[in-house]
Amino acid sequence: MAKEKDQPEEQQPQEQVIPEAPAGGEEQVPGQGRVRLSFEGVVPQYANFCTFAVRGGEVFMSFGKAFVPSEELKVDSQVVMSMRNLEQMHQAIGRVLEQTREQGDEQ
Repeated sequence: MAKEKDQPEEQQPQEQVIPEAPAGGEEQVPGQGRVRLSFEGVVPQYANFCTFAVRGGEVFMSFGKAFVPSEELKVDSQVVMSMRNLEQMHQAIGRVLEQTREQGDEQ
């Protein structure tokens, strides 16, 4: 298909350096004991904003990147979970923050 003269040239995607996902591990899951986590095929994405919405007893967390002031921010991914799982995530994040503070790794 021929390009219109008024249309800007397509920009080449910029190369991103993304750290590899953890190789896997084990995690204690309430009611199930230990389970092995697989990160095969996972592509990590950076986000510097997250919005929350609650509908029908589920929490919608929308993640994206915002680097310059804008009236519209693009959401790159969305995670939906139950309120129970949100509570578990809240507790896990609290533990990570506490451990990070104890180790002096705050940024």
